[in-house]
Amino acid sequence: MTLIASLGPAVITALVALGTVYLTNRGHASRLTTQLKHEQQKQREELLRARGEELYGLLHEWKNGFEALCLIQLSVMRGEMSYNEGLDLQTKDNKEVDFGRLQMLMAIYFPGFQQRYDELLLLRDKVSKIAQNFRRSYIQGHTDGKAYVMPYSEAHLKLHDAIDALKMAVASHVRSLGSAEDKSPTAAKRA
Repeated sequence: MTLIASLGPAVITALVALGTVYLTNRGHASRLTTQLKHEQQKQREELLRARGEELYGLLHEWKNGFEALCLIQLSVMRGEMSYNEGLDLQTKDNKEVDFGRLQMLMAIYFPGFQQRYDELLLLRDKVSKIAQNFRRSYIQGHTDGKAYVMPYSEAHLKLHDAIDALKMAVASHVRSLGSAEDKSPTAAKRA
């Protein structure tokens, strides 16, 4: 009996110690799970922010390239330069935009903007069609392209505005992600 009486407190102490270790480990596991989820979310936001900045840059390059092309084509349509001079300028100043990369970013990282992008492509096609009609007319000897200036300018302006609107939507989305610095405790204290 004395053996059981002396082992009783030891068993109780061991059970309390095991219970305490279990509860401590459970708390640590919960905190670690929360921390890992937070870090995964932070990494995802950083990736989206980087891809959003890249998409914005590609859209900006596309717009700038289209602006340069527009100025050249309008000069040819107005008779300020020949079609061949315009082609020479286009070739000289041609900076290719990586449309494959742009489309991949839209499809994988920003599918919510796909409809706007598709609308941009339709507007681009409209601008291109006007330019192609002028080219055909020019090749046939009708070098006065003044009839094409207004429709081309209007279509180009719509494309210009649509690219700007998509750029602003992407920028707004990226800003909504916030920066890692904005979410730090010290940033919250500064606010």
